[in-house]
Amino acid sequence: MNDKGISQYEGIALIALYIWGAVFITNVLASNDMWFIIIISFVISIPLLIAYSRIMTNFKGEDLYTILEIVFGNGIGRIVTILYTLFFFSLGAIVLRNFIEYIRLTSLNRTPMIITGIVFEIIISYMVKQGTESFGKCAAVFIIGLTVVAVFLGFFLILNGSEQASILLDFYKGFKSTIISVYSFISFPIGEVIVFMTIFNSLKSDVSIYKVFVGGMLFSIVIILINTIGINLMLMGNDHHDMFFPTFIAVRRIKVGEIIQRVETLISIKLVIESFVEISACLFASCKGISKIFNIKDYRSISTATSLLMAAVSIILYENTLYMAEWNAEIWPYYSFPFQILIPIIILLISELKVRKKENHEIERNKN
Repeated sequence: MNDKGISQYEGIALIALYIWGAVFITNVLASNDMWFIIIISFVISIPLLIAYSRIMTNFKGEDLYTILEIVFGNGIGRIVTILYTLFFFSLGAIVLRNFIEYIRLTSLNRTPMIITGIVFEIIISYMVKQGTESFGKCAAVFIIGLTVVAVFLGFFLILNGSEQASILLDFYKGFKSTIISVYSFISFPIGEVIVFMTIFNSLKSDVSIYKVFVGGMLFSIVIILINTIGINLMLMGNDHHDMFFPTFIAVRRIKVGEIIQRVETLISIKLVIESFVEISACLFASCKGISKIFNIKDYRSISTATSLLMAAVSIILYENTLYMAEWNAEIWPYYSFPFQILIPIIILLISELKVRKKENHEIERNKN
């Protein structure tokens, strides 16, 4: 860690913007139970966030890839580094494709997807070239306006929601479906913040990484709850179970007097910024991983090439929007499990043993 890196406020802003962007394209899996699912998911995920924080604390100043090398050794560590690099790269491509689908369905339906992807990735590659410190500063600026927008819209919709809406628990798809939804929400988006283990080695030396991970997630969840109740439940009533981008569809129905008839433009700008943060984080992680694998001194030198490759891969990921939603809901939770939960637990256990062994060695040395 260093004194010229990312501050605690900037770290929390990065977490919040990332989570908000991911939640925007998440289909509501359990109708009126969604607020309950979000709360339970957050509570269950706290130990996971603490585990990420503990790993980073055990290896201060090191990113995930260096930690993998320390914990597993050069051989296995390099293999796991390759796997994580592919995971973060694929995650970035998935997020980009989700964003492209949103743009295609809501506005630029005649623009080739590859054009949208390339333009967006070029902007993101420029962000990566500026480094993690600039990334944090951008998030700190964005978070203020987006928080105001999210809170205002959430409360406005709560006060002007559908008369048919309800926030009472109904478990309309069954309790088993709710449990599945809880795990799905943990894997997408909560568990995705593991990507910041490749970035938060740049936190300032006086920053508590526990406060960044847990505090950032708590702040994110509070705002998400307001919007979930206001947009996905109150405004939509019972007609939103299987919609794509339900948040956007809800907002399109807003009419604020005679001045603002359609607020979706504001929401689209909000999503662009949040997707920018999401994909930038994934591109940072991908470039750092590739640099680690091929011993490239400056990860920023490959940001443009990596971003263009990510754009190309995003186009061939899914055949259509329906398959995209199905993949996100049914395949992603299992695909991400080793990277978000299993491997971090193994890293934590081994790192704790190494720390304990080091402490015992120092105690013995002091005795002698």
